[in-house]
Amino acid sequence: MLGTLRVRLVTVLERYNLVEKLNDIAKVLARYVCRLIGARTLRLEIRNMFGDCEWAQSDLLDLKEDLDNSIKKNGFFRAIHALSKFPNPINKDVVAVANLHAVDGDDVFFLYHALEASDIVGISDFILSDESYSEEEVLQIINSTTRIARTLVYRKLGFILTHDQMFESADDLMGHLHIAIMRAIREYEIFYATPAHMNSRVRKSLKHQVINIAERHGREKRQAVMRVRETRSTRVLYYLDVSTASVKSIIAYPDRSLRKKKNGSIVIAVKDALTLEWMVVHYKRIYETEDEAFQALEMYQQGVYSKRNRFVDPSPQDIDDFQLNILSIDVMDARENSRPFADVCMDSKELPARMEYSTRREDLLNNLGPRGREFAEIVLDSAIDDLFDAWCEEHGYNVATFDLSKLGRVACKYLNLSKTQLQSELNKTNSSLWEDHQLDLIASHARSVGAQADDEN
Repeated sequence: MLGTLRVRLVTVLERYNLVEKLNDIAKVLARYVCRLIGARTLRLEIRNMFGDCEWAQSDLLDLKEDLDNSIKKNGFFRAIHALSKFPNPINKDVVAVANLHAVDGDDVFFLYHALEASDIVGISDFILSDESYSEEEVLQIINSTTRIARTLVYRKLGFILTHDQMFESADDLMGHLHIAIMRAIREYEIFYATPAHMNSRVRKSLKHQVINIAERHGREKRQAVMRVRETRSTRVLYYLDVSTASVKSIIAYPDRSLRKKKNGSIVIAVKDALTLEWMVVHYKRIYETEDEAFQALEMYQQGVYSKRNRFVDPSPQDIDDFQLNILSIDVMDARENSRPFADVCMDSKELPARMEYSTRREDLLNNLGPRGREFAEIVLDSAIDDLFDAWCEEHGYNVATFDLSKLGRVACKYLNLSKTQLQSELNKTNSSLWEDHQLDLIASHARSVGAQADDEN
């Protein structure tokens, strides 16, 4: 470890104007060195103590890593353990134990006096081993566990070797595991441990280190799909309660099990948006907007038919937006964090046509009005709309047998949308969405509708 522990601590704290916390962090480090707390508790204490300064946290965690990689960590522990046996140790005692265990006397004095009396009593109760593992013994353990380490690399870390070009072979990852072995030996050699017990500890540490590497390395790259925008799974609608002549805001769920057929009508379970209490309501008394619900209330009070002619879709109108993350470092542009889903999942020959179709479809949906958009979603989407399917069953249609032409005609009936209204919607869209023959068809129909209107006038 480069430099004395106390000097490094003071340097870090002075850099961020946090010198007043020197005694607090010294106490936590001393307790960690003497095995009174573990690594997880140390990290938590550092984050709590320096929550407003991430750079200080990073520097102190680097210091912790250096301690873990140094034999001086156990030298400090042995020296403090020896001092705990003295009733009132003086400077001469501190220098003696520091020299005995090859550590800096100033650091031993600093850590010992940072501890509380109860901590020192606890340390004195520990039984420590007489000596540490020699370099030859450490190398022997590393050699005896090389086979299991290599097996773990291939079985658990293969995705890193496949997708990260910084690691050319398993040996590059083996270095990380050798460090874990040495840390495990230094962690447990301080206590009496038989060779069998030490081998068991090393093997467990290897498995834990492999899991840590797998969790840390390329976490974002291994997340195949990342959510860009999150939306609610429910939809806020409006219910006309004819018994009280009032309009209520409700929360509707797309779950089909909440819909039942009762006395020839369909009812649905929803939640009151204010009280969040469940209630069962008539499906055709649910409206998309509050204005529409109040208009229906006026019609009901006038004795006019006020129920909707079709069911409202309770599914959320906005969908969650996701993007595909890069799965490899070897990409077309390393600066980009994602690439189109079609680019990865589709055949390159199909890609231009499919991307053009997808783009035109989205542009069409965005250019159409509300009713035209609903028609286009039914006709263009490959998945069958649940409510449209239920309506077709109710009226004796089988969606599975429809060709595109019949699907369009039945969708118009379902939406109560005439051909003229649909053509009017299409006529308002951008001309770039259509081919020449499609533009001629739309324009000719618009002219015929205009001429018919002139004759009627």
